[in-house]
Amino acid sequence: MVTAANRPVVQREPASHRRHYRLTYPAEVQIGDEFYETKDWGLGGFSFENYQNPFQLGHRIEAKFALNFQGFTISFPVIVKITRAAPYDVAARFIDLGERETALIKYFVSSIVSGEVATVGDVLQRMDRPVTTVDGQPKPDSEEEKRKRRTRRFAVSAAYLTAGMLIGTYILVTLLGWLLRVNVETAVVSAPLETVVSKNVGHVTQVFVKPDDKVQAGQPLFIVSDEVVEQNLVLAQEHFDIAKGLYASASAKRRQEEQRMHAYQGISSDQMDSAESMVASLKAEYDVATLELERQRQLFAAGVGTQQRVDAQTSVVAARQAALQAAVAQQKITATSKDATKRGLFFTGNYVTGDYQSLVADEGAARDTVQAAEMALKQAHQRVDELTYRAAYPSVVNRQFKTAGLTVDRGENILVLRRIDADPYVDAYLTQDQVGYLEAGARGTAYVPARNEYYTVEVALIDRTSGFLKQMELPKMLQPQYSWRGVEDPSAYAKLTFVGLKPEEFAGLASGLPVYLNLPKRHHFFWSTPGDAPRSAGAGIKCDGAIRSEPVPAAHAEGPVSHADTPVLWPSAAAIIQGKDVSSKDFEPVRAEVLQAASHAVQLGPAPVKALHSSGVSDKQDPEFQATRRAFQDADRAALMAIAYRLTNAKEYLEGTRKFLAEWATTNAPTGQPIDETRIDGFLWAYDLVREKLSVEDQNLITVWFTRWRDANRSWKPGPTTANNNHMTHHLKIALMLDRVLGDSESYARDLEAAQQHLDANLGPADGASLDFHERDALHYQAFDLEAWEEIALLSGCCEKNVDRAFDFLVNKSSDTSHVEFAKSTAAIDRKRAAAGFEYAEKHRFQLKDAARAVFAYATLPGRDVPSKVWQAALDGKKQDNLFYLARYYLWAAT
Repeated sequence: MVTAANRPVVQREPASHRRHYRLTYPAEVQIGDEFYETKDWGLGGFSFENYQNPFQLGHRIEAKFALNFQGFTISFPVIVKITRAAPYDVAARFIDLGERETALIKYFVSSIVSGEVATVGDVLQRMDRPVTTVDGQPKPDSEEEKRKRRTRRFAVSAAYLTAGMLIGTYILVTLLGWLLRVNVETAVVSAPLETVVSKNVGHVTQVFVKPDDKVQAGQPLFIVSDEVVEQNLVLAQEHFDIAKGLYASASAKRRQEEQRMHAYQGISSDQMDSAESMVASLKAEYDVATLELERQRQLFAAGVGTQQRVDAQTSVVAARQAALQAAVAQQKITATSKDATKRGLFFTGNYVTGDYQSLVADEGAARDTVQAAEMALKQAHQRVDELTYRAAYPSVVNRQFKTAGLTVDRGENILVLRRIDADPYVDAYLTQDQVGYLEAGARGTAYVPARNEYYTVEVALIDRTSGFLKQMELPKMLQPQYSWRGVEDPSAYAKLTFVGLKPEEFAGLASGLPVYLNLPKRHHFFWSTPGDAPRSAGAGIKCDGAIRSEPVPAAHAEGPVSHADTPVLWPSAAAIIQGKDVSSKDFEPVRAEVLQAASHAVQLGPAPVKALHSSGVSDKQDPEFQATRRAFQDADRAALMAIAYRLTNAKEYLEGTRKFLAEWATTNAPTGQPIDETRIDGFLWAYDLVREKLSVEDQNLITVWFTRWRDANRSWKPGPTTANNNHMTHHLKIALMLDRVLGDSESYARDLEAAQQHLDANLGPADGASLDFHERDALHYQAFDLEAWEEIALLSGCCEKNVDRAFDFLVNKSSDTSHVEFAKSTAAIDRKRAAAGFEYAEKHRFQLKDAARAVFAYATLPGRDVPSKVWQAALDGKKQDNLFYLARYYLWAAT
């Protein structure tokens, strides 16, 4: 039983927190036949007391709500819901109150609150305001009032004029901003994001990081358990242990047989000494018997001796001669036996015995098996080590998809890392209308509200399609080929870089901060004639087939260097030269990688070196060698930036390419050594794409560098070995490229003839194996030789049959499981490099992914079809140092 003592105390919110006013002015509610006075009421409902009927909480009922206004009852039916049903306190809420009823209640509530209506008894009465009587005859103003009126009019006029000027200025500025500027609110600060993807199938055993953690390059991120990899390690260890046991057994047998051979050799030597002594003794006896026979004949002739003595001595001589001949024969047998023991055989007198040579062969085979098993074990350990995923660069963990214990499949995302060693930039998503007004290279202002700072930014990249976020989230095969969007959809993308930021300012620009952009508008005047527009890439170039059908521009002996407007390394019908889109959908991810690599190259800048040195080096720690390896990356980056410029027309890529070429032209002093300089051919490909956009001063500077390079190339003198191996092949490749770029037709013809002659010596065999493969026993050098021949074939069209055979040999031999790289190399440098830790020179199984550059270049040759497995293997080996060759494959052919 609820009593006053134990009745719960209801805590109600203060009036200031209520949605509607609650009024205590009199109102009446009729429910059924009963009438009740309200305790309070408002727009939301009402409450009243002394209600005894047992309505349940939440029950809906019909009622009539009434107000007495100045003697008139104003009522209307309502449906209410019981929200409180205590014995002495009932509250109800209006349900679906009509528009007229709502307006009526609002009127009375506002009138009561404002004081226009008050309660008189139980009736609501309107309160009339008293009116003060005014004299109808105006009085004349005094001078003071007139002065105040004039002052007031002047002040009001001045205020209106000032306000009008301010409003007009604002309207003018707004109009000019609308006409001349583009305002973008859908932009954020971004940093390069990289997704760490599982390469294994298994489960995550340990995660070392969590979101927002900072990690350094090489720091472990997580460990994946892969049963296949771990089982392979166990099997590899077992095979290695078995191979070691077999090798130990074979070595023991060989040593035992060797001891027998030493004994046999001692016996044979003693037998030989005995035979020689016997021959010497019998020869002496034979000589004595011969002298005695001669003496007996002389005595017989003198009449002193007898015929009987002569005959007897003749018999003795014959016996001595027979014994001597038998001893000589035995000596020969003994000599043969002695020679046989040197070869691991022993003559017992009736037959030859001994297994030494076969045991030596067995030991060698067992040793090779141990080496192969050791290599397999080493690779298995490497695969296990790779189960510990590490950060490739300093970064921040942005997102984590998997925790310890969860299963993972190959290709699943585990972590997202945001690089902290890369400069931030702005990602802006614009409408199709806005993007049409932007221009690459234009500078504007970026406002970052979180820092309340303004920054200068520059448009680096414009793309109408890559901002289709929903399409980008779909799997590639589910994406439509192309789909336009409405002008109000933010479906276009622009990338902007910060200009003139100090290093300490980069730290404050965290990824994800919102940005407001104000950019200049580029206007298009449709009445302009086509001739007024700038010529696009490839415009006006005749599509006349492959590059080999084009004449080489003539060289100039004197005066300024000539600069061809048309690229001379690329075919004029190529998609990149004609400025056409590549129809293959497979090119889209390659295009994105090229642009990303080019943007990274722009940020890094060049690192030129005076002289390159990698040929013949066997010390990985050699500073010149390390600098040369880094320098090779500059050539790759220059080529990728040149392609990016042709694809986007973004000035940042053109400027980046120019900067790389100019600084290398100023710093580098070519030596002409082909192996040192063959990998910087990317500078030639880059220059060929941007030459017409460079100033005359830059063209002259770069061409002088190329001329020095050509002179150094000509001064290189090959040795007996390098005259026929890969050194000469790469020497001729560079020579032909420089001849084309410099427009030297005479040298081009001479070097092409030299290439034809070198072909027979280097790539002549009918099976396609190169001279370098036979000397080095390595498909690594088959591919290295083939790369240069493919470039020569692309430039000139020569040697294609030999190139076909060489490529087929590379592909077929790579599937030979018995082939071990460098196992029978005749070059001492290979053993030195293997001992120094050069992984490619160690004995191992060759994988086609390591020949990705050769595969991409071969596929670029007209009419070549690469098997899908070979192509996939090359894609698996795709890296930045061969990305140019993959992009060139798509951009070489006409579309």
